[in-house]
Amino acid sequence: MFLIAKIVRGRRLLHELEKQEKDEHLAADAAAQSNAQANWRGSESSPTGDDRGGESSQFRPKRSRTVRKKTGGGSVDSNMEDGKQARKSSSMPSIYDLQQQAAPPTPALKHYIYDTRLSKIQKRAIRFTWHRLQTRNGGKRVENVFEEVFDKLVKNLPNIRDMFSTRMFLCAMSRGTTSTLRDHSKNCVKMIDSVIKNFDVEKSKRTDTSSENDPRVIGRAHSILKPYGLAGNYWEKFGEVMIDVVLAQEAVRDLPGAGQAWVIFTACLVDQMRAGFDENRKTDHEAQMKKNTVLHHATQQLLEDNVASTSATTASSGNGECSSSNQPSTSSNQPLACPFARMSLTPKDARVIESLSGSGGSGSSGNGDISDLSGTIYL
Repeated sequence: MFLIAKIVRGRRLLHELEKQEKDEHLAADAAAQSNAQANWRGSESSPTGDDRGGESSQFRPKRSRTVRKKTGGGSVDSNMEDGKQARKSSSMPSIYDLQQQAAPPTPALKHYIYDTRLSKIQKRAIRFTWHRLQTRNGGKRVENVFEEVFDKLVKNLPNIRDMFSTRMFLCAMSRGTTSTLRDHSKNCVKMIDSVIKNFDVEKSKRTDTSSENDPRVIGRAHSILKPYGLAGNYWEKFGEVMIDVVLAQEAVRDLPGAGQAWVIFTACLVDQMRAGFDENRKTDHEAQMKKNTVLHHATQQLLEDNVASTSATTASSGNGECSSSNQPSTSSNQPLACPFARMSLTPKDARVIESLSGSGGSGSSGNGDISDLSGTIYL
């Protein structure tokens, strides 16, 4: 009985899809017919060459000669009226022309061609089921569906959970960017919606390529997380989890053939994101070198501040000044003032600080916070 109901529901969805396609074809034909009628009326209103040829040349009115207005100079002045360029009085190129010639040509956009992977029927099935996921999916919002995707991904890969939860991951991301699971699910919905809307759009009018919702751009943005454990095989796992969750939705499983279309479509998205993730090897190396340089100078500054505070404490104790119990201690065993620099210490820098703390604080108990680097996250 359940199988019969499922077959009936699938046939009903197929009839709805066919009706939608028929309405689209009728609308396209009506638009083409109206454009053709407008062009035909325009050609009727304009005089033709045969009508003009019947008139005698001696009865034609004489045309008035137009005189070009002379201009003062040949250079381009931005303060001229209406922003028009002055006529050049010589054949020598102007500075504006030289700048235009020296400007590098803009590279042509390389669009991902989905027609080589998906047929027209599969693209229509994806578009139809995506609309049902956004409107009629058993009361479940599409953002909640992809939140389930990321929740399942985090359960399967504990390293992903660490990236989302630790301070190092949050420090690697700038303010106002995507960092939480909910933000990732919303951006994933925007990416899929942008790609589906540009399925049948001409190449010159596509808006998904090189935009913030381009899968390749999204994968390239995640390349900064390589030092923190994000690997290329995680994208494959993300695709598997996404297929498992999406194919289990009522809006997708009711339409025959939609599951296979979503499998191919998800593979296309994952291929683009992984390609963007792996393409910036040289830039990643340069960024890592700059990061190491910044961390090196930050560590050196911490060491100098530590030595200065130690010398100040020694001078005050030599003069017989005793610090009260309610004032903070300025000894060499004081914890690091900058938590980000404490997290960013390399093992080599940590050993240097430990040696300095051991030599500078030999008279103390040696159990200060600076030697306790158990909570430090090394790069």
